[in-house]
Amino acid sequence: MKKHNKVVIILVIIGVLTMIGGYVPVGTFFIAIAAFIYFVRRTKDHHIEKKRSINFQRALSNPIFIDTETTGLNPNKNDELLQIAIIDMNGNTLFYHLIKPNHRKSWPKATDINGITPAMVKSENEIDVYLDQLIGIFEKASCVIGYNVDFDLEFIKAAGVSYSGPTIDVMKDYANYRGIYDSYHGHNRWFKLSACASHFGYDWGNDTQHDSLSDVKATLFCFNKLRDSGYYSRAISTVK
Repeated sequence: MKKHNKVVIILVIIGVLTMIGGYVPVGTFFIAIAAFIYFVRRTKDHHIEKKRSINFQRALSNPIFIDTETTGLNPNKNDELLQIAIIDMNGNTLFYHLIKPNHRKSWPKATDINGITPAMVKSENEIDVYLDQLIGIFEKASCVIGYNVDFDLEFIKAAGVSYSGPTIDVMKDYANYRGIYDSYHGHNRWFKLSACASHFGYDWGNDTQHDSLSDVKATLFCFNKLRDSGYYSRAISTVK
């Protein structure tokens, strides 16, 4: 229960008990204060919700969906991009390339997950070749949406593409949609993309999980399922 709701309830109880005790004017005063606080708070909440709704609509005017595959988990420790896929709201591919790392020569742990080997990217371009194209895509985007989107944007930023606009993280939104609290981490439990996609009945077809284009298509599907369920009308604050 929100703090202001508790205050309102306490004031009403005090007012009622005071009136029962014979102090009607005093009790009426407490109840009037409670009503005033409730009205002010509801009005403020309405304005906030309206603003969030407008922000959400603007964010979806020209969003992009992104997924990356990398050599590891930390761009600050010389981990690099191996693959980037970007699609629009209609599933059209805007960017999809393997990337040759500038520094890393091997990444066995990552290969076990995404299947991308050094041999597969040996003849590919380094990220610098694509920077102008990527910058152009991000400059036109009204919002960047992804599954654990902060992870993707950290690597994109480290590669030289700056973005400071709105984001929507489908991973965190799905966690809140499920509402299974993780007391150890202090937030609702995060699920893998495969679990989210499975929950909504996504058909991977011939696509391979942990290929960035396959994953970003699944992310778009999950986002639309959350939106169709009415989740975003209840949680517009997910737009950052």
